[in-house]
Amino acid sequence: MPKTKIYQAYELPRTVVDVVRAVCADYPRRAAVMKNLERKECSEIYELAALQTCRKLNRIVDEALEPIEEALRKIVLEDICEKRGYEHSPAMVMISKNAYYMRKRKFLYDIAERLSLI
Repeated sequence: MPKTKIYQAYELPRTVVDVVRAVCADYPRRAAVMKNLERKECSEIYELAALQTCRKLNRIVDEALEPIEEALRKIVLEDICEKRGYEHSPAMVMISKNAYYMRKRKFLYDIAERLSLI
């Protein structure tokens, strides 16, 4: 009897994962830029474009985080930014290994899909 092949539900190329990881890692910086631009009146066209782009990218990350349990959202985001796996994640005490990786892969896939990378 042949060995059963297991297919990954959310398989992504390494380059796409790297782009998504960069978008996630830049989340706090974009939040700070939005805060600064919202305080002052944006009169310059490039400031308005920057504000809209920051809002769009952060909204994509926020929407991809919604299906994940609230206690795990920040942890999964930090794990992706810092290239941490299950064994080194604080989520280890909250969730099983398979469930953790399923949520993490779906999160990466959802962002890549919303950014039209796949």
